[in-house]
Amino acid sequence: MPGRDDTSSLEAMRERLYAPDARSADTDRALRSAGSGDVPHAWERPKNAPARRRRRSFAVTFFLMAVSFFIIAAAVAAYFLFSGNRSVSTDNLQVSVQGPTSVSGGDTLPLSIVVENKNPAAITNVTLTVDFPSGTRTAGNVLTPYPRYSDSLGDLTAGGRAERSVQAVVFGAENQAISLPITIQYQTSGSSAVFVKQTTYDFTISTSPLSVSVDALTQVVSGQPLTLKMTVHSNATTPLSNVALDAIYPFGFSVASTTPGSSGGLFTLGTLNPGDHRDLYVSGTLSGTDGEQKVFHFTAGTLESATSSTLGVAYTQADTTVNITQPFLAVTMTLDQSGSEPAVITAGTPVNAKLTWTNTLTTPILDGEIDVALAGLALDPAQVHADSGFYRSADTTVVFNRDTDPALQSINPGASGTETFTFTPKTDMQLSTVQNPTVTLSLSMSGRRVNETQVPEQVSASLVRHARVATTLALTSDAVRTVGPFTNSGPWPPTPGTPTTYTVRLTATNSVNSVANGTVTFELPSYVTYSGAVSPADGSLAYNDVTRTFTWNLGELPPGTGAVNPPRSVAFQVSFMPSTSQRGTSPALILTQTLTGFDRFVQQSLTSTAAPVTIRTSADPAYTLDMGRVQ
Repeated sequence: MPGRDDTSSLEAMRERLYAPDARSADTDRALRSAGSGDVPHAWERPKNAPARRRRRSFAVTFFLMAVSFFIIAAAVAAYFLFSGNRSVSTDNLQVSVQGPTSVSGGDTLPLSIVVENKNPAAITNVTLTVDFPSGTRTAGNVLTPYPRYSDSLGDLTAGGRAERSVQAVVFGAENQAISLPITIQYQTSGSSAVFVKQTTYDFTISTSPLSVSVDALTQVVSGQPLTLKMTVHSNATTPLSNVALDAIYPFGFSVASTTPGSSGGLFTLGTLNPGDHRDLYVSGTLSGTDGEQKVFHFTAGTLESATSSTLGVAYTQADTTVNITQPFLAVTMTLDQSGSEPAVITAGTPVNAKLTWTNTLTTPILDGEIDVALAGLALDPAQVHADSGFYRSADTTVVFNRDTDPALQSINPGASGTETFTFTPKTDMQLSTVQNPTVTLSLSMSGRRVNETQVPEQVSASLVRHARVATTLALTSDAVRTVGPFTNSGPWPPTPGTPTTYTVRLTATNSVNSVANGTVTFELPSYVTYSGAVSPADGSLAYNDVTRTFTWNLGELPPGTGAVNPPRSVAFQVSFMPSTSQRGTSPALILTQTLTGFDRFVQQSLTSTAAPVTIRTSADPAYTLDMGRVQ
């Protein structure tokens, strides 16, 4: 109706909508158009609609996944079980080593090495390697280096094992610990990868075949004489041949002498029996700055061969350090005006010792005292005399102090002085049983000074000198007629125009030290001929008829004149043809003889001579004065 508004129309629609039996006209029309027979009694899927999938639960999904994993794992396990390619680990490769825990240096180290494969599968191309320390040698030849042992063990089945015996000669210092690296390399079937198993074998060098000890001062003044004593001792159970000591001297050391002689720094010692030792000496002067350290290196071993100058095997090493220091007191000592070290003296002959001291400080030295202790088997303690000092025979020490020399009471800066005394070594007869006779002189000088802080302190200086007694090498000679190894002929006394034969005898003696290269040479006068008869006929006496010279090769002359080392002698026959011009004279049968040799202990050449042998055969028991002149 024209008077009604939109609100009234809405209200009417709401009433119809919410009425209990209300149905809209649209609904009625839809129902009528569908027909009562087309309405379904229950819900049905539309014929053309896609089918809806049924949703699977999480538990079912998890169960199916677990079953699948189990099936796959079982299949893999079955594959490895029946195909043989099971897992291989280095932890299942067992290496055991049997051998000594300690071995003497230079002895053979025996090792038994067992490799066992405890893996469930075989391993292939197994190699065993043992690396030895530097200096190791083969058991068959100690001159052949042996740095490594390597051997192929082939293939090892599961549970298989391989054993190898390894032998090597090892060297090292006493109580040195050594660890041998042992390596196993292998592969697995179907793989090109190389796997490595490593282990070690530890042992200790109990003793070295050779030991070296060095005796030397720990402090010296620059330019002061220095002597080092090296002792090489054999600890081996069998003789060691071609033993040598190689010395490397520091810069600033000037060698004056060595005992025995050395080539450079190489001392050749020959063969050392078990327990033997050799004492070696090297003397010289050491120069350097105050506080500087000088290191001496010594290596003992065996040469590559008897004629080699290179160590083939180095058994042990020893080092000694000498410090250069500034002296408060400079002291020197000469023996018979010689400063060489060691000094060479003569048996039974007095030796003059002269001491010179100087105060090198800038302050005075008070109550100076000098003590010289004498020692050694060659010293005759009853033959020591102090000119300006006191000889304390209780301890064979010569003492100089302010009581014997007032100059020592106060020594001003730069002041110097001298002291003297004499000593006499024993005679050859007294030294006949002494090996390498030596007199050692140990000097110490001390005093007091006031230092820069006005505190009194003791200052001192010391030095050691060695005096070696040289051997007495002597040659005696004579001629005889009625005694000796030959029958002589001709008139006696000799007459002109008729030959007369004589037996000439030579005897060489040596007192206390071994002498090398002993040789005697002499000539025949023109009127004497050599008959060719000689005793002993050992080839040691040779004659050159061109130069008319005899050479008697003595070789090595051991010391002593007793039954153990008797003197060396030779006798030979010569023929003398007198001339009328020689009537009333006693011509020489052989001219002056010269004996030479090398004293191994004092390292000096020796010379001894004997006067010509004439027809005065005074050593013959049938000799009379008229038989010693030509008639």
